[in-house]
Amino acid sequence: MRGEPENRMIGPMKILLIAVAALTVALCGCASSSVKQTWKSPSYHGGPVAKVAVVVMSDRNFYREAIENRFAGLLTEQGQSAFTTYNLFSLTAAEADKPAAAARLRQAGADSVLVVRLVESATYSDYARSSPTFTSSGAEAYNYFAFGSGTSWNNLQTHVYLESALYALTTSERLWSGITRTILKEDTDSLAKIEPLATKVFAQMRQDGVIH
Repeated sequence: MRGEPENRMIGPMKILLIAVAALTVALCGCASSSVKQTWKSPSYHGGPVAKVAVVVMSDRNFYREAIENRFAGLLTEQGQSAFTTYNLFSLTAAEADKPAAAARLRQAGADSVLVVRLVESATYSDYARSSPTFTSSGAEAYNYFAFGSGTSWNNLQTHVYLESALYALTTSERLWSGITRTILKEDTDSLAKIEPLATKVFAQMRQDGVIH
């Protein structure tokens, strides 16, 4: 009879631990994109730019269009005038004739260019195995119910580092830049991560006084 109160605690303890674990996963999911470092030109004192042309350096047109749409759309929603460039020129054409590409951006009213490019991408594999011996302790009860005896898995994560750099169109001076890291799991929709990432980048740019 002495063991009865302890056994009755397993259910509530398990529920509590699962709730804490679920909250932890949710918080980690929100933090999967982060700004790792930023830089602002010490010689720039011009205040927020007027109109930003967004250029994504990707040879995959689908990704370039999708990311430019999200960046430019979010900037516009937040009160900063911006537009996409994939409909103005290809990256190959811009590289071949940079003055012509810059002229097209000026004709569209831009005074600055936000260039987004991939810096580095690395994939990591984590292997885990759980073979708990079930007792009346809350922690082991959680392990047992959450994973099952002898469960193992192989988890792939890709860490993607992007640079977002703002340039003055007239002088080609770099005004601001930031490096972000986004962690993508195997089943992650990478495009769904763009808006949270851009939100953090723009918040820092706004704090540094280079955009509205």
